[in-house]
Amino acid sequence: MQVVSHTDRPHSDPFPFVCTLVSLKLTRLSAIFPAIPAGLLTLYGTLRRPRAELAVFPELAVSGYPPRDLLFKRRFVTDVESTLAEIASVVGEVPALVGFVETNTSGHGRPFSNAAAWCERGEVRLIARKCLLPTYDVFDEDRYFEPAPEPRTIEFAGQRIGLTICEDI
Repeated sequence: MQVVSHTDRPHSDPFPFVCTLVSLKLTRLSAIFPAIPAGLLTLYGTLRRPRAELAVFPELAVSGYPPRDLLFKRRFVTDVESTLAEIASVVGEVPALVGFVETNTSGHGRPFSNAAAWCERGEVRLIARKCLLPTYDVFDEDRYFEPAPEPRTIEFAGQRIGLTICEDI
């Protein structure tokens, strides 16, 4: 896997990106909430051996995808956010990017965000929210989620990387 970072090269340069190799571990879960957190933590533990530099979990890994009308159950999103805090508290020096449902606290738009948390050294360091919400075929994310105005970036391994969720790529 390569992490791609923009450099200060002129725009006429045919190769305006520099590539740095990072040991990346991608995961897959059989997601049934509330059993997901235990599975996430078990996977995170195994990903550190052999040592990964970054663990990447799926979109909405904490709640399962798609959560649909579970989002409107009284405690569901609150429980998901609490679970994310528990997961973040055990993440060590190997960062974990974890998909979850976040309450939209902006006061406008849809009630939730489809988000990914960059967890590192016991805390959530950054939250990225999905920008492009699919509304075709079986997807109806626009019904539940407020789109983010733009993707987020984070400094990692000496490079600035973009955090995108599914359609945002």
